[in-house]
Amino acid sequence: LVGPRSAGAPSRAAVRLSASVGGEPMAIERQAATSAPSRVAVRLSASGEDSPMTMDWNLPTVLTLGRVALIPVLALLWLSSAAAPGTGLRLSLAGVFAGAAFTDWLDGYLARRLECTSDFGAFLDPVADKLMVCAALVFLACDFGPSVGIPAALILCREIGVSALREWMAARDCREAVAVSIAGKFKTAAQLVALVLLLASPVPKTPVLLALWHPIGSLEGVGLNLLHVATILTLYSGWGYVRAAVKATASGRTTSTSSVPSE
Repeated sequence: LVGPRSAGAPSRAAVRLSASVGGEPMAIERQAATSAPSRVAVRLSASGEDSPMTMDWNLPTVLTLGRVALIPVLALLWLSSAAAPGTGLRLSLAGVFAGAAFTDWLDGYLARRLECTSDFGAFLDPVADKLMVCAALVFLACDFGPSVGIPAALILCREIGVSALREWMAARDCREAVAVSIAGKFKTAAQLVALVLLLASPVPKTPVLLALWHPIGSLEGVGLNLLHVATILTLYSGWGYVRAAVKATASGRTTSTSSVPSE
């Protein structure tokens, strides 16, 4: 308890209480003035310092939010193509998805070029990607049957598991151990290209069975084969996350400088 006093000025008291919540420090600071209403300032952070995640409304963030806003448009186009089969609607569906996928690269490029990266943007970007990809996988699983449904289930399970693993590692201050690497970029690129090709393909009259290899004489065949490659990369990078997490927690390290397959 510290109470500095000076002539002609009201006495002030500063009380700092440190506690531990979930293994991380919490700092609570209270300031009171005898001649004015008491004021309470509460600060919560991993380090006891102010570090709020502010919502920075810059161009990259707007592009990312636009990607999320396009999901209902994709759903509407998919429903329309199912009600009135035709290559025109399927091409429109693929075009909208391709445009949304392009903004995934564009918002990151602009954030670096304009030097307007933010914690909120870093949080929102992978969420927008997952929402868009998951929506497209659900649509295509309904269109193509097991040939897309089984890879889609594996991809979705991996995404949920990795997201949970990331949160757990962040709580242990080991998030850097599962940082993004080049392997994740290849996985994402393969997924997006495969989804664009399949969305542009006509809906088959009968469900397509799962096969190790599909004829590549059509967009459907190329898209299915590329989706299988993307599924393998997805599982491989997910296993890399698990290995890195086990290694980091076992050794007690809070950072990892090794290259780890990731998103």
